[in-house]
Amino acid sequence: MCKCDAVLLDYEMPGMNGHEFAIEIERTRPELMIALFSGSEVPAYTLPAVDAFLPKLEASRHLVPVIAAVCSKTHNTKRDQ
Repeated sequence: MCKCDAVLLDYEMPGMNGHEFAIEIERTRPELMIALFSGSEVPAYTLPAVDAFLPKLEASRHLVPVIAAVCSKTHNTKRDQ
């Protein structure tokens, strides 16, 4: 296992979608910040499971700022939202 501060997930993945994976990350590593991106709409129930959502069409402009914002949050800030 490696040390990381955040996970960047695509919603559409083989075998498991981004929501399912985010729930598993939250269960096993709740301190990790989770940013989700997708080329299509995601179900509304998915958004509370992640710390940030980014449409793929905006990724080239906004990915670095979103990752910086997600990584600057603290564990306590994540739990308060």
